[in-house]
Amino acid sequence: MLRLKNINKSFENLEVIKDFSLEINEGEVICLLGPSGCGKSTLLKMISGLDNKYSGTIDGVENKVFSYVFQESRLLPWLTVKDNLKYVLEGKMPNDKIDGHIDSFLREVELLDFKDAYPNTLSGGMKQRVSLARAFSVPHDILLLDEPFQGLDRDLKEQLMALLEKLLKKDDKTVVMVTHDLNEAFRLGHQVIRLKGKPIISSELVKESE
Repeated sequence: MLRLKNINKSFENLEVIKDFSLEINEGEVICLLGPSGCGKSTLLKMISGLDNKYSGTIDGVENKVFSYVFQESRLLPWLTVKDNLKYVLEGKMPNDKIDGHIDSFLREVELLDFKDAYPNTLSGGMKQRVSLARAFSVPHDILLLDEPFQGLDRDLKEQLMALLEKLLKKDDKTVVMVTHDLNEAFRLGHQVIRLKGKPIISSELVKESE
């Protein structure tokens, strides 16, 4: 179980998170729902260890491996699609297994034919599909998703949400996803945490389950 207890976070004189607590069961998909600027992405960074400047405690992350999908694809432009995945896999699995492993995930996101393409030749939706393939291909315990469908048109968003649902069914890992889309949250999350307040979020929240 992942436990956040009495978390407080400020940026200089701006208090963004106040006395926030949350428990996340192993294998559960949690969606953090709230308006832009309320601190959702900051919570992900604290859970992952990218941000350790806060007070309070986060338990259950010891010896855990994280995989992260950011709001933007963050693909390395000088590497091909395949090499972007290989970059994060080297040292994490036997070298003779990597190529087949990459191909299987690129096939899942319907981009196997583009494995030798460079990011600047891909559409925005294709880049995001590569990001999802990269995140799922890395052996991990906890998956963090920071508004992975932000800025996409309706049809593309629907396509990628269906893809994410498919991948989640095959990968029973703990997932924490940030969104400001109510339908997205209730479609994907086992539990939806509605964060109240801007810019301060606190333990005054609404917990909703399917």
